[in-house]
Amino acid sequence: SVPCHVMLQTNLAEASKHIPAYVAMLGPQQDGVMLTIMAHPDWFWRIAWYLLEFPFPVKVIEPDGLKGALETLAQRAQNLAQGNLV
Repeated sequence: SVPCHVMLQTNLAEASKHIPAYVAMLGPQQDGVMLTIMAHPDWFWRIAWYLLEFPFPVKVIEPDGLKGALETLAQRAQNLAQGNLV
């Protein structure tokens, strides 16, 4: 497993409403909440999808594989929006 670190621009109470304790660890920070998920690289795309559902801003800190999964998902969504086959 690889640790995935994502900064959430919200408070701990709001983050806890969207992220169950059994899914990930939440740590309050000065500028938001640090979300830490342990995941196998094959599951980065699922985490990327999960992050898109949050109603608050997020920033992926690491790993680069998770950032890449978000980029792939964004490109796929753009192609679908343009009516292209994906």
